Amino acid sequence: MLVRRLAGSLGIALAAGLLLGGMTHLAIILAMPTLAGNSAFDRHAAALAPGETRLLAAQQNETAVPFADPAMAMAVCAFDISDAPLRVEAPMPEGFGSLSVHGRDGTVLYSVTDRTAVDGVVTLIVMTRQQHDEALARGRGDDAGSELRFVSPRVQGLVLVRALAAYPSGLPEARERAAAMECLSESD
Repeated sequence: MLVRRLAGSLGIALAAGLLLGGMTHLAIILAMPTLAGNSAFDRHAAALAPGETRLLAAQQNETAVPFADPAMAMAVCAFDISDAPLRVEAPMPEGFGSLSVHGRDGTVLYSVTDRTAVDGVVTLIVMTRQQHDEALARGRGDDAGSELRFVSPRVQGLVLVRALAAYPSGLPEARERAAAMECLSESD
């Protein structure tokens, strides 16, 4: 009887220890992105001036993108829309191209492809809810024309443009198009 009780108590303690250890392990894994330093936003925001676009390399160096497709040219710009909206103009390639807005934590907030381009260029205005409401109050909401407007839930982040080269010979042109992205503050 005593051996059975000890075995039962040991089993309960072992199960509780495994459950507690599993919960701790899961909590640490889920907290890693938040607690880790040197995020993509931190690296690029520190190195880029306002309005500056940087072409990202697929090779292994300090500005490289891990596991990047060598046929994809990518460029990034950091933004802070706390003072004014951001105007992004990105020429799209003949093949596939995309433009995405990411929060500081890497979350994709908005994404469009080359299908939304007008005359080969995607124009996107990234703004806060207050800036959007002010633009509507001034009557500038209806004359948007060919530009897309995005109300961002975050005031800081990254804009990433991707241009696919269908053939290796098209990679220089894809890089040119990606590097031609403009990120400018829309100060009144």
